[in-house]
Amino acid sequence: PADMWSFGILIMELACGLQSVSQHLPPDDMTVPPSNKVTEACLPPPSHRVAHQIQQVFAEATFLERFFSRSLPEAACLTKWLAPLVAGLVRVSPTCRTTAEQL
Repeated sequence: PADMWSFGILIMELACGLQSVSQHLPPDDMTVPPSNKVTEACLPPPSHRVAHQIQQVFAEATFLERFFSRSLPEAACLTKWLAPLVAGLVRVSPTCRTTAEQL
C-alpha cells in the first residue's frame, strides 16, 4: 500500500511540477531553516497532528480536482485520465488503495 501511495504522489509531481504536492499541504512545523546545520535526517518523524492534517487534505472530495487544475501545460490533456488513477492510489485507507495487480 505504501508503494502505491508513493506512485500516486510521483504521478502528481510529474503532472503538476516538483514540490507541487507539498505546496498543497499544511505548513510543516518540523522545517529546518536553511541556515541551520542540522540535516533533515536528524529530524524526528512528523507528529501525529501533521499526519492527521495530511490525511484530511487527501480525504477532501475535491482535493485532486483542485490539484490537477494546476497541472503543467504539457500534462493538461492527461489530467482527466490521471485524476481517477491517482484517486485510487492515494486513498487515505491503505486497504482501499488500488493495488499493483489492479493497475
